[in-house]
Amino acid sequence: MKLSKLLITSASFLLLLFSSSAQAFQCPAHLAAAQSAIDKVAADMKAMHNKLDKQQVALVHAL
Repeated sequence: MKLSKLLITSASFLLLLFSSSAQAFQCPAHLAAAQSAIDKVAADMKAMHNKLDKQQVALVHAL
């Protein structure tokens, strides 16, 4: 009985370990997508900043 519990616990631990390492390989793709979104928002904000007057820019920065 103790051996079966030990085997089940070990198998569960190994499955969790392998699944987390598989997700780690996807991390650069997620980081690239996030950086792309950040760059797009930064470019949009810069374009909007050029269209607004100083008072409106101050209000945006206050938010």
